[in-house]
Amino acid sequence: MSGVAVEIKGLKEAQRLLQTFPEETRKAHLRAVNKAAADAHVAAVRGVVETYTISVEAVVRDLHLVRASGNGATAMLKSSGRTRGLGNFDVTPKPSAFPWTSKRGYTATILRGQTKSFSKDYFWLASSSGHITLFRRVGGKNVYKKAESVSTPQMAGNPKVQERIERVTRETLERVFEVGMRKALERRIS
Repeated sequence: MSGVAVEIKGLKEAQRLLQTFPEETRKAHLRAVNKAAADAHVAAVRGVVETYTISVEAVVRDLHLVRASGNGATAMLKSSGRTRGLGNFDVTPKPSAFPWTSKRGYTATILRGQTKSFSKDYFWLASSSGHITLFRRVGGKNVYKKAESVSTPQMAGNPKVQERIERVTRETLERVFEVGMRKALERRIS
């Protein structure tokens, strides 16, 4: 069994320099974590919008960035929200000014490229406030339920979206921390 040995020249000197000024290291780390979290937020929104047929505004409303501060260098991307009604996605036919049912039924595209047909039990209903929602009959004549789909946390949890978030976070964290430490070293040396 053979092994591979890697020697990094200058590593011991770099570690010694980092220990001599921990405040600059902490600041560079905090800056890198916050920039990576902000880029992850943008990547999450873009990933969801590119994967699902939902508007940017609807996703941004449910994704929140909590920045790192102080000694705790942990930033979080929080996602909240209930399941979304089918009306938030690409549904045809579109709603009109009054409650009506399509004789042909409905089609909805939630994931881009995947369209599903629904029965004639679905209908658009306008509330007194003017909000129009897609409902489905579930029982007798006046028994209906809001037609729902996935929530923003479920959309952000999609493996494709997660992979994009992780990749962007890793790249940004490495790049920004490296630049921050290089600038701190240059300030210290000059």
